[in-house]
Amino acid sequence: MEDLYELVVEDGKWLMRMGKVVSQAFISSVLFGVNKGLNMVMTVKGGSIICRCIAKGMFEFLESRGLARPNMTDEELRDLLINKLGLAEDVEIAEKDEKLFVKVFHPTLTDFLEEIMKKEVPLVMCPYIATLIEVYSQRGVNLALHDAIQREYGIELVFVKK
Repeated sequence: MEDLYELVVEDGKWLMRMGKVVSQAFISSVLFGVNKGLNMVMTVKGGSIICRCIAKGMFEFLESRGLARPNMTDEELRDLLINKLGLAEDVEIAEKDEKLFVKVFHPTLTDFLEEIMKKEVPLVMCPYIATLIEVYSQRGVNLALHDAIQREYGIELVFVKK
């Protein structure tokens, strides 16, 4: 049997790394299952509350790994989503009036997003959404997902500022 972990030294510290990469299909299936399950047992308001709690937990984890920091700029947010987390080829963030528009170009979680939209399962937990909600919350801006629109380039997330 192939070793699943390898020991490496990085910055003078011993780290244990997985020798294999987790598949996108697995990640997509977990995210789809979580969203479907949460929608079966929660109201829209409950889903909104749990999404904010998950966003805080995700961000806390990312901070502990040195991937994120409090009060990130939009450019740092783009870098996090694209280069550090590998969630998309590109991300454009634009504000207009009381809305925030986020274009996600060629998202890596395409299977998850397509299945969610095809089955019309409301998004409760999504890495893009959770990260955006927490970064803007730290700026004193509360976001609520208004729409998720499938586009030729990927997906456009539309948030309302509260």
